[in-house]
Amino acid sequence: MFRVLEGTYAFWCNGAEVHLEAGGVIVVPRGALHRFQNIGETTGRLMIVVTPGGFEGFFGAVEREAPGTPAAIDALSARFHLHFVPALAAAAA
Repeated sequence: MFRVLEGTYAFWCNGAEVHLEAGGVIVVPRGALHRFQNIGETTGRLMIVVTPGGFEGFFGAVEREAPGTPAAIDALSARFHLHFVPALAAAAA
């Protein structure tokens, strides 16, 4: 679940595109190919809820390990069952 706290975001999920401003909420089904982007003129903030728990450790691991290559990012994200798709696949999201 993504809740926009500040700013304006676009979300793509299962072929749909949704734009949300502060207070807007979108729920992404587990395993769905999705992406999001701040499309506003200001810094945005999101609150993200992921269940089951465990994924939240990804952000701390990125900060601690600072992976510097796509391969290092893929290896780190795999530990959290996260898979980044190539940019061209974004059109399918």
